[in-house]
Amino acid sequence: MTDKYLDGTEENALSIELPEEDCMCAEKGTLTDAEADVIVRPSADDETDAADDALFEEKKQKLKSGSLSEKLFGKKYLAACFLVPAALMFLIYIAMGVFPVGEGSVLVLDLNAQYVYFLEKFRNILLEGGSFLYSFQRALGGEFMGIFAYYVASPLNLITLLFPKEYMTEALLTLFVLKCGLCGLTFGIFVHHTHKRRRPVATVIFSVMYALCAFAVVMQNNMMWTDNIIALPLIMLGLERLITHGKFKLYVVTLALAIFSNFYIGYMSCIFVAIYFFVRFLTMSEEERNPTGEKNHLVKTFVRLAVFSVIAVMIASIVILTAYYSLSFGKLDFSKPDFSPAQRFDFADIISKLYFGSYDTVRPEGTPFIYAGMLMVILAPLYFLLKDIPSRKKLGAGLLFVIFFISFNLTTADLFWHGFQRPNWLNSRFAYMFVMIALLMAYEVFIRLRDIPYSKVIASGGVLCLILVFLQKMGVENLPDLLAVWASLLIIGVYLVFLKYTHVNACRNAVETTAVVLAILVSIEMFASGVANLYALDDDVVFSTRTSYRDFLDPYYRAVEYVEDDGFYRSEKLNHRKVNDNFAIGLNGITNSTSTLNSSVITLLSNFGYTSKSHWSQYVGGTVLSDSFFGIKYVYADPAKKAVPWYVSEYYELIATTEDGIDIYKNPYALSIGFGISSAIDEFKNDKLSYDGPFEYMNDIFALTTGNDELKIWNRISMYNYESSGSREFDIVDEIKHKGYEKNSTTDATLTMEIEAENSDHIYMYIPSNYPRKATVKVNGKSLGQYFTNDTHAILDIGAFNPGEKVKIVLTQEEEKMYVKLDDTYFYSFDSALFEEYADKLTSTQLNVTEHSESSLAGTVNGGESGTRILTTIPYDEGWHITIDGKPVEYKKALYVPKPEDEDDGKEVPSGLISFDVPAGEHEFEMHYMSDAFKYGAIISISGIVLFAAACVGEKLLPKLRAKKAAVLPVTAKKDEDESADTPAADTQEDAE
Repeated sequence: MTDKYLDGTEENALSIELPEEDCMCAEKGTLTDAEADVIVRPSADDETDAADDALFEEKKQKLKSGSLSEKLFGKKYLAACFLVPAALMFLIYIAMGVFPVGEGSVLVLDLNAQYVYFLEKFRNILLEGGSFLYSFQRALGGEFMGIFAYYVASPLNLITLLFPKEYMTEALLTLFVLKCGLCGLTFGIFVHHTHKRRRPVATVIFSVMYALCAFAVVMQNNMMWTDNIIALPLIMLGLERLITHGKFKLYVVTLALAIFSNFYIGYMSCIFVAIYFFVRFLTMSEEERNPTGEKNHLVKTFVRLAVFSVIAVMIASIVILTAYYSLSFGKLDFSKPDFSPAQRFDFADIISKLYFGSYDTVRPEGTPFIYAGMLMVILAPLYFLLKDIPSRKKLGAGLLFVIFFISFNLTTADLFWHGFQRPNWLNSRFAYMFVMIALLMAYEVFIRLRDIPYSKVIASGGVLCLILVFLQKMGVENLPDLLAVWASLLIIGVYLVFLKYTHVNACRNAVETTAVVLAILVSIEMFASGVANLYALDDDVVFSTRTSYRDFLDPYYRAVEYVEDDGFYRSEKLNHRKVNDNFAIGLNGITNSTSTLNSSVITLLSNFGYTSKSHWSQYVGGTVLSDSFFGIKYVYADPAKKAVPWYVSEYYELIATTEDGIDIYKNPYALSIGFGISSAIDEFKNDKLSYDGPFEYMNDIFALTTGNDELKIWNRISMYNYESSGSREFDIVDEIKHKGYEKNSTTDATLTMEIEAENSDHIYMYIPSNYPRKATVKVNGKSLGQYFTNDTHAILDIGAFNPGEKVKIVLTQEEEKMYVKLDDTYFYSFDSALFEEYADKLTSTQLNVTEHSESSLAGTVNGGESGTRILTTIPYDEGWHITIDGKPVEYKKALYVPKPEDEDDGKEVPSGLISFDVPAGEHEFEMHYMSDAFKYGAIISISGIVLFAAACVGEKLLPKLRAKKAAVLPVTAKKDEDESADTPAADTQEDAE
């Protein structure tokens, strides 16, 4: 859209063109020659060459009293492109009551649930030591480079190291404000380098609009995406230089950083590069794209694009390969998208998002966030009416618009942009690219306003008003009357008035004053829009307070320091703020949520009765057996907020109570990270279809661990009554037969189950359902809270009763429908005496870990008289390397998840737990983690850096070699000529022969 080397006309420091004869002010008089050189924009007939440009710059520097824009911004106006949006972003958060002016924070949505905890982990690794390769602080343990690549790879995250641990939310605030400013700065840099004459005020105006567009503000909490918003203008500038002058450094560096900071949005940036490059190249004239007259420019440019794009990807390969490896644990098969074409949104809904206050939602039904100020919407359509813009450029701009609108609205194209996976909330994650193109078009119109009849500006604003009124009549939900409709009409009206003054007033300072006022108005508009969007986001998904974060984590930080245990173990807590608390607190546990999920671990934990599904797991539904199996040695409880379960108070030892009221319990039965088990584990599959529920599953595990197939630590209790009330029953035919219940009256819809206690052992309940819907549970009239929700669909202790006592369990539907698996295996009693009898058997053969880090374990193990099979509770991952007495050993999958027959494509998937054989006697073992993805990714990245460095050196040396060769050739030619003149013809003929 912009041309440094392409535009025949030159541009002055103002936002409009001023004819020399009109540049008069009564109080100022006629402009001096030096001032006129700066202010007047030469016509196409007065084009200057390089010498004129140098003279222009020299005269500009000699001005003793600059214009209003120069006084405001001067030569450092690019600093304003950074400072103005950064200051506005800070004021927006101040208006939101963010600390220190209130108790608010920037924590919202996944930033609140995931990213802040990953940043805490990132900070701990760098300041306190740790490993980016692996972490036991995610569910049971798993590679960490995938999380690093997906969430925290941005170099800007190093800013968090400057803040004390207790100021993480303020570190995030600083990071967001800084990133907002950098968005404005890179936009300003792009404009600065693609226009011969600087337009300080105009550049700042549009930089603010880019940095504070709705996408950048609403999606700011997805901190790993915003680096690509920053990088986009620089990538485009790099492409401009690659096309016109073959310069590659900026392109390679910015594209590599974009991919490195977030491979996911970086992938989208690569798609944009391919589209924009070809559109831009093909819409240039030969003189524009090849100003130096390079031979075979077309072929050479395409080769440069391919080569340097590959180098950029190579440099970022360390995150690309590790991220892909991480996704192979389940995310790649997380959903089965439908690629058949379909329309996602009504076109009217997308157009409505161009107006002020048009926030709808970040939920799955949300439309693209493309608002970037009403000035953009007024001016961008006028780009197609500019006479000095060639038709080919207008055609290219129109083509880009069509591509984006198809991508927003066509499911097949949308899936392609999003890596062939349907976005889980936060739709159209590439919308900022559309904003960039639209703003550049609007900028071109803004600096040429005097070339456009004001009637057309009025027409553009009028059409926008008519469309808005029509959308209001249609009842588009995201356009509330006052906040959107009336506000947008007012803003359009105000802008039309001030745009009028740029046409009728030829006084230099008055025009400049108008431009500065417009800058102020745009800043006010973008500030108001930012506040409106964040308040709407708060209503949509709720911002968390700073105190809710600090007051929860700080007591646990202090509690962890009470435990003086240098061994390797897992810990958990009964209270959860979010499912990634362990990363911040430093607990090796099972609670975790991440898009780089390990599906087999999630299934395994669910089969043990913990609440675990989709992409997350949580320490809810524990029992002394499952806790001991997974080596959960310490449990932190806050009895003031949540009652301590019976199994914790009964079997675990209370070793300390902190000043904050946190009770610390020690599980004496917790197993090591690896322990002896029957070789029959090879035949045991982690298959839900083979079991009626977690109780029978754990019975088999207990038998394998003790070596006694007859042991049943969980005893089933049959129901003698099962009936529903207030609902219509229906069957669901699927892999597990379900019964559905739909409310059919205004009274409560309930499902009543009755059992009889056989002894005084505690009774536990687990009701399987593949389609859980919220319900509440009462036992003998006493409420036990909710069931079937994400954090309650787990094993539930319903209490201990007298032998022969009748127990009535009532499930009340909270939603219109409820689904349960038809079975008689909901209730089991725990055989406490049997567990205590065999507790020592569980701990007879274990790995004795004497040294450990996050990515390595070492110690001793005794294989007994005939050797033994060791089962670890480390998720299977080919990145682990195990040696016994220094010799490598092969390890196997145990408790693995077989693929369903209809999905068996012959591919092996990492799943289950690691097991290996130990020969008889005492041995030393070592385990260390290094995935091939990281190793090869590092090699490719280093190779890419070497190639880039070689290209940079070659770029420096090649001109010198050419110059040297050019200097030698004339001398050689002269010498040959002289020798030829002195040689007789006969001799010459002889030499020739």
